[in-house]
Amino acid sequence: MTNDHVTTQASHARAAAHVLACPASLLLATALALSGCGGGGNGGDTAPASPPAPSTDPPAARTLARSAATAHWPGDVPAGQRRALVVVMTDPALDASPEPALATSLLVAGHVTLTLVGAGRPEAEVADAVDQLCAMPDVPVACETTALLGSGRAAGSIEALARRWAPGAGARIQVRALLTVDAGYVPPGMGMDSAWVRTGLADLTQHGVAMIQSRDDPAAADCGERACGVLPLVVAHGARSQPILSACPAAGPAGVHRPSAGLPDWNAWIVAALQQLLRPWQDRPDAAPGPADLPVNGCLTDLERLRPPGPSLPSIR
Repeated sequence: MTNDHVTTQASHARAAAHVLACPASLLLATALALSGCGGGGNGGDTAPASPPAPSTDPPAARTLARSAATAHWPGDVPAGQRRALVVVMTDPALDASPEPALATSLLVAGHVTLTLVGAGRPEAEVADAVDQLCAMPDVPVACETTALLGSGRAAGSIEALARRWAPGAGARIQVRALLTVDAGYVPPGMGMDSAWVRTGLADLTQHGVAMIQSRDDPAAADCGERACGVLPLVVAHGARSQPILSACPAAGPAGVHRPSAGLPDWNAWIVAALQQLLRPWQDRPDAAPGPADLPVNGCLTDLERLRPPGPSLPSIR
């Protein structure tokens, strides 16, 4: 490894730490009563700015017949420039998934997207689709800057996929960000006495994490072998003082995405989160100014504000 490469990796690490800076005082003294966090308000959410106007050039597309996946990328990518890859795994059971508006927003933001529809797609099938796309020399994709975006039931496997493509020297495919919608990711765990026990969390030294799920969704408070809601994960990361991007507005059942004063547009939040997590690894001299940074641990801020007062409930920070 050259000195220049070591210097570049170190600067990226410093940049990532700056993007997701977190107060050192974030300590969780007790577990929250997750099922009682209803109510309005989104104190931890900040409405991101609108994305830049779309290009007049039509997007390019490629169908990967072997994997039943479709890739799209902006039609105005300058020669020699490559764009970050966003692998989109959607859950057709949700009313809002797949969502054409989100696909358009991702293209406007300048990403290459690879869309796979259907919950429970085998890990090997997703990996094959990504391998196919990354082997195509005419697609302007930077597979060493990959984000995994999963919605609903399709979000469960993204942490395992991220470990498959953990960043490393010379690796062609490297996952830099995980983002889940209407669900959290399934963390590492094991079966014990007929129950599933979490043994770890996503490795934030390898990739950033963003999650958004309505706290009105009953699944938001559950965590098991095949699905895990945002609320237990937010609390677990908070207990370790780990900075993640999270939002848990009172937005109705799964897939409804009811707008609120604090979070009027879920798609804008998703795009802003991806931009923020991928920024340290993107080289976009022609890029328009992006949206304002989202606050870290926004969902945890909401949970803290909404928990009932009482002497028996110590502060969580």
